[in-house]
Amino acid sequence: MSEALLVLMIDRLDELQRRIDSLGEKLEPISRQSETMSVIITKVDAVRSDVQNISFPVAEIRELSINLDTTIDLLKRPVKKEIIHHHHATKVLWVTAALFLIICLLSTGWYLTKDALLRYKESDTKYRYLKLQAGKGLSNALYFIDSLYIKDGSMRDKVISKEEENQRKFDLLEKAYKMEKAANELEQQVN
Repeated sequence: MSEALLVLMIDRLDELQRRIDSLGEKLEPISRQSETMSVIITKVDAVRSDVQNISFPVAEIRELSINLDTTIDLLKRPVKKEIIHHHHATKVLWVTAALFLIICLLSTGWYLTKDALLRYKESDTKYRYLKLQAGKGLSNALYFIDSLYIKDGSMRDKVISKEEENQRKFDLLEKAYKMEKAANELEQQVN
């Protein structure tokens, strides 16, 4: 064989060796990845077996669903709290009305007392005027009446009864006058 052929073959072999080395270098990460893949596959198989071993909690889910339905129904119809208001204004109104009534009665009493006081002042003024302006006879009569009133405490009752008797006599006289007038009218009608 010739030397050229040998050199050619050696070159080819060297080239093939380089290719094999480069492929070996490229295959190393793949082999490492295949090891990682095999670890991942074993882990996935373990998780798969764990998932198959875990049973789905159907009873608990049903109970939870029922509880949720009940809660939703309760939330749709909220509980109505009855609120009772106690108003205490009525007591205040009664007290206010009573105070108003008391004030009205006191005002009326003061007004009537003022009128009575004015009448007493008027009577006192008239009496004092009579005493000042009267002659000796009237002055003696007034002093005599004053002494009677002081001496006899029931003089007021006697005066009132005498006034009532005079009023009755006056009413009887007025009635007699009216009857006499009616009799005269009848007599004139008859004639």
